[in-house]
Amino acid sequence: GQENPVVKIINLHYEDTIETDVYIALRHRISLFETVVGSLQPILSRLPREINNAVLRDEREGIADKIEEGISESRSLSFDIDDGLDQELQIPKAKGSPLTMSFLEMVLTSPMLMPSNVRVRQIRSGEYAVSLPHVKNEIRVTTDPSYYERHAESMELWSPGGTLFERLRPKLP
Repeated sequence: GQENPVVKIINLHYEDTIETDVYIALRHRISLFETVVGSLQPILSRLPREINNAVLRDEREGIADKIEEGISESRSLSFDIDDGLDQELQIPKAKGSPLTMSFLEMVLTSPMLMPSNVRVRQIRSGEYAVSLPHVKNEIRVTTDPSYYERHAESMELWSPGGTLFERLRPKLP
């Protein structure tokens, strides 16, 4: 005969990150939900069987009472998950990033830290033009998030996740 394969799911994540905190909070919430639904399962699964039996036996009398009884029983076992979570769930305060904008600006303006074929020219405080080989036009970047918000259509924010930043990031094996 065929055996059903055992499927194991492994979730890998970095400790002390926002993503991990969200994952753990959701896993906890799902666990609470499964606990509640699990206890309701026998009641909820019994109702369709009782309705089916009543229809087959043409026993219309009493079916409404059985349905009401099942609903009342399920309500008495249930609780508001959101109320329970509000009391139990404490989201930890996120740690600040070790990469500050002033540090990223220092990297951008240090020729020793940039690839040798990349040129950076300061346009004004916090705004730079980056020249890449095989790219015709300079790419404007800034290390000032508020300046970037006002000029997002014409420049990039020099930070992890940005297109140019990721393009120049060293490739790790």
